[in-house]
Amino acid sequence: MRVIKSAFLFVVTVGLAAAVLMPPRTIQRVSAEAAAPPASSYEIPFAPNNDGIPAQQSMNDFYEFAWQSFVALNWPALEGGDRGQPDTTKMIGAKGPDGQLLPVVWSSYKLPTEVFLPNAANPGNWNDPPPPPPTDCKNVPSGAKVLRMAAKDQPGVMSDVNQAGFPQSTKLKIRGPVVDQMVHYLRYEIRLNRSEFEYFKTTQYYNRAAQITAVQNTKAVPQKQPIYQFPPKGKEPYVQPLPPYAQQGTIELKAAWRILDPSKDLVDRYYHIQAYIDNGGGDCTLQTVGLVGLHILRLTPGSGATWLWATFEQVDNVEVDPSAPKRPDGSRLTPSLNPGPSGTPKPPYFPGGYYGNEPKAIPPGSTIPKPTAPNNISRLTKMTADVQTVNQKYQAMLSSTVWKNYELVGHLNPYVKGSTTPQPKYFVPATSPIAYINSRDLANTSMEAYVQSTNCIICHAYALPFGAFFNARDTTKFQSFTFLLKYANAPAK
Repeated sequence: MRVIKSAFLFVVTVGLAAAVLMPPRTIQRVSAEAAAPPASSYEIPFAPNNDGIPAQQSMNDFYEFAWQSFVALNWPALEGGDRGQPDTTKMIGAKGPDGQLLPVVWSSYKLPTEVFLPNAANPGNWNDPPPPPPTDCKNVPSGAKVLRMAAKDQPGVMSDVNQAGFPQSTKLKIRGPVVDQMVHYLRYEIRLNRSEFEYFKTTQYYNRAAQITAVQNTKAVPQKQPIYQFPPKGKEPYVQPLPPYAQQGTIELKAAWRILDPSKDLVDRYYHIQAYIDNGGGDCTLQTVGLVGLHILRLTPGSGATWLWATFEQVDNVEVDPSAPKRPDGSRLTPSLNPGPSGTPKPPYFPGGYYGNEPKAIPPGSTIPKPTAPNNISRLTKMTADVQTVNQKYQAMLSSTVWKNYELVGHLNPYVKGSTTPQPKYFVPATSPIAYINSRDLANTSMEAYVQSTNCIICHAYALPFGAFFNARDTTKFQSFTFLLKYANAPAK
């Protein structure tokens, strides 16, 4: 069983069940000379090239896999089709008859609130329609997108306004919100794909009691049934009957949005939609929001104990290219999350990646106070040259779409030759072979603004099912890396 050891004060042990490595499906490579992505780029890649074979993998395989996943997940969704089904008659970045950008595949995935219902009720079927708008949001039409405060914060889970922290830390459990330079809070949402939805439904892990029973059965001597099951990698019996576009194993996404002002912002530089912003107390207003950050979490047959973690940002988050167009009023474009090189103080901000005091977390269910000043954020760890090279390739292929304005910040994966950090801090000296990861730090400035000196794996290492505890024995057996397990409710008494 692999274990990842931190040089800090805790040991992260990994307990994803071993899976028989299956050869990855063939992934169509995109030519560097191509003017646009191939028409078949709507196919979500099943795995990176040479999945699970470190001696044959390169970091470029993971960067390509990240971008291929990004393109497919942001493909227009088929109107009236299954949730998560791409419209194969359209290309990425397509607009509707009204000139507006079309909804994308991942935006039709399930929200946690659709899976983890009160009293651990059965979540129904994948294609059940989204829930009606919140009753405290007046005059919101059915089917409208609402970005709102979560009903409650589970330890370490982002709400729609606070950022995630470290579950076992009293100081860092929930981090405060980010206020952009236009003095608006960033907003967040989490989505999960059909493979993972079927996992929760098949195991009944939407029910806290089912998780506890499975954990106890796994610990029992002799072992009882049913034992604890880990999230799917794509070869599970309940995944195989799904449509091809839903067989990729676990995909989780975390998105960050910012409110756009057409009189000040260059709206067309963002993938943008209309959404109701819930400020608490029934105050819900329709706003144009632009995507500024997207985490893509993947499990594949060969991803081993660390998952695969890709994170993307809108290119203007913390730096603006000198060639960028000017604002609608003719003024120079400056970053969304800091004042730019002419600001006081100017970025970058060290040692933490932000300037000033971190805002306090907003208690769940309360009215969200109006922000009074922006939080100045910069990138603590620069993007590497090899990441930037792959970004340029895909940005060129997407040059006729809004998606040219997005960039891969980095990728976390099992260590392979050519990783950016030859000796990562996190490894297992007591196992053979030693389990390394490729880099110590990875953060998205829109989602981990105040915890940039760490990475996704270290935070998600605390993700265990109910009934398991963060100790050496339980983490070895049950570490799952998905906080969605902690959304499960208890059944009615």
